[in-house]
Amino acid sequence: MDRVDGNARPAEGLVYAVGRDVTERRLAELELERLAGEQAALRRVATLVASGGTPDEIFATVGDEVRHLVGNDPDEHVPL
Repeated sequence: MDRVDGNARPAEGLVYAVGRDVTERRLAELELERLAGEQAALRRVATLVASGGTPDEIFATVGDEVRHLVGNDPDEHVPL
């Protein structure tokens, strides 16, 4: 059991506790956050394309979004 959600209540010198494993729920929440981030990135690129962005602007934006999604700072120089 990795993550527990529950409560405890003292009674007559004892502690009664109830808990449940919420690991799967937390993993599902993280997956939803990841998917929301990907959809937001796609929406930003699609908006730029629809508004007539130049190929250079689109390429740069796609690169920035990919770097952001994989956890790299878009301002950080990554040697080729």
